[in-house]
Amino acid sequence: MSLISRSSFFAGAALLLSLPGLAGAAPGPWKTLFDGTSTDAWRGYGRDGFPAHAWKVENGELKTVAGVKDPVDIITKDQYGDFELELEWKVQPGGNSGIIYRAAELPAPAQSWHTGPEMQILDDAKHKDGLDPKTSAGALYALVAPTNKTLHPAGEWNQVRLVVRGSHVEHWLNGKKVVEAELDSPEVKALIAASKFKAYPRFAQERQGHIVLQYHGDEVAFRNVRVRSLSAAPASGASGAGSTGGLNELTATEKRDGWRLLFDGRTTNGWRAFKGTSFPSSKWAVAGGCLQKTATGTGDSHGTGDIVTVDAFDDFDLRFEWRISPGGNSGVKYLVSEKRDGPIAHEYQVLDDERHPDGKIGAHRRSGAFYDVLPPDPATKRLRPVGEFNLGRILVRGNHVEHWLNGQKVVEYELGSPEIKAAIAKSKFKDVAGFDAKLKGPILLQDHGDEVCFRNIRILARNP
Repeated sequence: MSLISRSSFFAGAALLLSLPGLAGAAPGPWKTLFDGTSTDAWRGYGRDGFPAHAWKVENGELKTVAGVKDPVDIITKDQYGDFELELEWKVQPGGNSGIIYRAAELPAPAQSWHTGPEMQILDDAKHKDGLDPKTSAGALYALVAPTNKTLHPAGEWNQVRLVVRGSHVEHWLNGKKVVEAELDSPEVKALIAASKFKAYPRFAQERQGHIVLQYHGDEVAFRNVRVRSLSAAPASGASGAGSTGGLNELTATEKRDGWRLLFDGRTTNGWRAFKGTSFPSSKWAVAGGCLQKTATGTGDSHGTGDIVTVDAFDDFDLRFEWRISPGGNSGVKYLVSEKRDGPIAHEYQVLDDERHPDGKIGAHRRSGAFYDVLPPDPATKRLRPVGEFNLGRILVRGNHVEHWLNGQKVVEYELGSPEIKAAIAKSKFKDVAGFDAKLKGPILLQDHGDEVCFRNIRILARNP
């Protein structure tokens, strides 16, 4: 890792061109995350809404309410892979906070820093963490100390610029680059292995995640918060090489382990129409890094609008992200046979549970369910609000099948077991021959007439 530079705070363009793989790629437009009045871009970690008891807007600043009994970090509603973040922060004497990035939202008691690296915010002069350079302001917290640092004292504003691209991160403080590191380098991995983060296997492993403003009990204020994407995304239909961004890209570890992308974020390569040979000319499009089903309002297409992977799979671990429109319905089907009359297969339900009629029929038709057969476990299910991406996972190993939603197992069953036979007998699939049997087939994305987006679709297959 290296620590260099003396550029000004807003001299971003030249620096961006120096980052690995970015030459010639224009960054995306800036998006305001806090405009001095609205908290619409934020919510509490592990919560659906904004935690107004712990955070407030005052005098154009986004501030913590010090000393509350129910502390909670705030996170961006959107997730970011490769990005540039700018903001200003101010702490009171002895104050502590942080900017955590690429954080995954895991069930309690997990915290944002269990997955996301942190740029430290601190009053170095009066907080004990200021005695250790690795935990002082600007540090890659507890891992890499800042150098060449100019820190404004408590009560004054400090300017931050945070650049994250692939495994490359830069922390800028008051116009100077103070940390530069490669998160997947042997050096940083060794530092993590010797730190408290070694207890958290997903730490610094996420390809994308939420940006987090940390609640540490002290008063801290933020303003002028904005972000822009650094993922170079060619126009729809471009036939370039693999994505250079964190979105729709495999990590180095995933590549070594044999994972493959089913969607590259730019083209429809690897997909075709159900019972067809080519990709449909309408209803589906590549937009904003998503494989998107456009709304038609026609309901279930019964296969005519569904798309499937070109390849068939037997045992696999499929992971994907999905975002449903208000009142929307879709699904991810597996163990698909195109010899049947229609797309009748095991389905991971994708739904707006609150607004779609299926959500009122019963849990066996709600998000994460083995559609119409097994409901998701209410004790572990955590569905994110409509408009946000949910993390899906389908695991098939032999006769064992699991559905996961946002990091939690919500459905588990054994093909051919008496229990699954009994559940199927009570479902709409009771008369489908061999519905409880193992099949090798493609992965199917369902057209149910509503808008739905899929991205980061990847698979680890034993028998592709």
